[in-house]
Amino acid sequence: MTAANAFAVLRLLPMTDREKDAEILVLRYQITVLERQLDGAMGAVRRSGSSAARGTASPVAS
Repeated sequence: MTAANAFAVLRLLPMTDREKDAEILVLRYQITVLERQLDGAMGAVRRSGSSAARGTASPVAS
């Protein structure tokens, strides 16, 4: 992990501030997308878990 961090720092050195800002925006967007996917998956788990506890069938998303 330390080697990966060292390479990441070395990669950022020659970048301009504008390039760094652009990369930060892309990374923030990727985090947002992943959080949405995780929220959707957790919601499906919660729905199916609560349905199983009640003994009813859970709806299948298409």
